Parts: sequence; structure tokens; C-alpha cells
Amino acid sequence: MTDRWMARQLARQALMGAMLGTILALVLLLSNCQHLLDVVMASHAPLLFSAIFVAGLSMQLAFGATITGFLLILQEGDLE
Repeated sequence: MTDRWMARQLARQALMGAMLGTILALVLLLSNCQHLLDVVMASHAPLLFSAIFVAGLSMQLAFGATITGFLLILQEGDLE
């Protein structure tokens, strides 16, 4: 297991988490879950608010997926 291989695996995990976070945020906004879209549209800058919401949620899921992937890679290395 090289550092380059681990970096690729972690980047893949981060990308997967970011994509899932973006999809989740868009589904929450478009389905108007808990009147979230109404809150966004009532703000002073709805486009900025929705961009921050989508980016924040995708970064949180990307971080979580990266940490999970790192722990799984470490566990896999211990088993070998």
C-alpha cells in the first residue's frame, strides 16, 4: 500500500461523499421537505443561501466519507 494509492482512495471517497451530499441537498430543496424551500426563498439572498446550503451539506458528507474510507483502509491493512 503506497501513499499514492491511499491518496487516490481517499480522493475517491471524498468525491463520492460530495456527490451524495449534493444530491441529498438538492432533493431536500426540491421536495420542499419541512418547508425548506420556503425558508430559502424568504431569505434576502435565496441563491446565495441555497448555494451555501448545498456546499455545506456536500462538504460535511465528503468529510465523513473520507474519514470512514481512511478507517476502512487502515483496517484492511491490519488484516493483511
